[in-house]
Amino acid sequence: MTAELEETVIVADGGGPGASRDDTHVVARSRIAVGAAATSGDLSSRFGEATRQLLRQRLMIAAGAVLLIMIAVTVIMATNDEFHGQGLMVRPLAIGLIVAVVVVLWRVPTISMAALRRLELVVIAVPVIELLIVQVIRTRIYATQGELQTVETVRAAVGVAVCVLVATYGMFIPGTWRRTAVVTGLTASLPTIVAMIHTWVDPRLADSVDAAQFAVSTLTLSMAAVATVGAHVVHSMRREVEEARQYGQYRLTDEIGRGAMGVVYRAEHRLLKRPAAIKLIRSESAADEAAIARFEHEVQISATLSHWNTVQIYDYGRTATGDFYYVMEYLRGQSLQERLVASGPLTAMETQSIVLQLCDGLQEAHARGMVHRDLKPANIFLAETGGQTDVVKILDFGLATMATGTDNASRGICGTPKSMAPEQIRGTAIDGRADIYAIGCLIFECLTGEPLFAAESVSDALNQHLCVEPALDRIPSEAAEFREIVAICLRKHRDERFHDVNVLRLAVADRMQPVTRSS
Repeated sequence: MTAELEETVIVADGGGPGASRDDTHVVARSRIAVGAAATSGDLSSRFGEATRQLLRQRLMIAAGAVLLIMIAVTVIMATNDEFHGQGLMVRPLAIGLIVAVVVVLWRVPTISMAALRRLELVVIAVPVIELLIVQVIRTRIYATQGELQTVETVRAAVGVAVCVLVATYGMFIPGTWRRTAVVTGLTASLPTIVAMIHTWVDPRLADSVDAAQFAVSTLTLSMAAVATVGAHVVHSMRREVEEARQYGQYRLTDEIGRGAMGVVYRAEHRLLKRPAAIKLIRSESAADEAAIARFEHEVQISATLSHWNTVQIYDYGRTATGDFYYVMEYLRGQSLQERLVASGPLTAMETQSIVLQLCDGLQEAHARGMVHRDLKPANIFLAETGGQTDVVKILDFGLATMATGTDNASRGICGTPKSMAPEQIRGTAIDGRADIYAIGCLIFECLTGEPLFAAESVSDALNQHLCVEPALDRIPSEAAEFREIVAICLRKHRDERFHDVNVLRLAVADRMQPVTRSS
């Protein structure tokens, strides 16, 4: 089966595999827990990393803009034969340095903040130095020719170009107002300083100093002041946004997952310092307000589950913008899907342990009339908790439904193609035996490392669950005792499967003598 089939959830308005393309929507699966890769971080580190990522992106934009301008000006000057002496060598060198900066930013996404700040200075310094060299060369040429009025024009053009650079820096480069003030202030002052030094060295230029030069200096310094104020406002607003990322008593730290319906963050209780995971369902991601209300109702039901093999929900609520969120326990470890990808098929003993815990967790949910409807390796988490490893945690009860025909029919088909029970595909009423069918698919995948059916399309996968008998001889001989258990779980008619997860648990606990379905 393709990766797409393994990682998608099908939501249809009814009709099963015969439904039209317009009635079937494929949306990405959204996880609610992650492994141990996420680490806690305070506001400063979080803000610093966000600034690093933003600075790299903005530097690429700024360097690209400067590069295009320099190339365009070079073409115009070459067309008009305006290169003089050293200018012929300085411009290509400056363009080469900016190109090198763009390449580094593109090829090294993990570049450090210190390196980014150095490249930032290169981006602003290279064109400024090139402009100053052009100013000195042109001023000397026109002074020699006695064209002092043209000297004023050159200085004004350089001043305008510097204003453009200062504005570009202020708009694109994130930073504190102090850093912005130093960089833009120095950049804006350099043309005037160079002009004053040049005038002092060459007395012929004394008559070129007039009100226009002071006007240009005032313009460049004013642009630097505006850029500094703008940087201060933007920096403060970004800081406030980070500080505002709090939900109830929980403060967000890191983003640890993202899906079609929302984003998952690692969080920490502000008083207890207890780690947690927060899933945020944005209002614009849902089809309508009724979808959010239904999701909220399901979370309320899921929050009543207290078994240790079910992920615990601590809190839920709405943000000021109408987004829905809920808080759950933060899990360390890896999903069963990740374990299978990393290590391959499991042993019979490992599979037995996982299925026993899975049945224990589902027993409480089924007793309350809840059906998970989306059991698969990606939704089974092997957690490290209480000094124990591989503690099963059942995730994503977000697709759960009450075992009533009315509720199920109103919601249509929900699940993942590789593990959907036939009655689930048909859109008829379901109960806990739909989850038992999914457990059969899961046992098969644990022991073989492959999905029950290989399919290249969603409709093909659904059709095989409806009509094709699985080849259980693919289960290794050392785990052959599971074949009968899986065969009973995968019966097309639910009345022929295990009656409930308690009966299935007994069969798995003593898998050498599988227990058949109770009458």
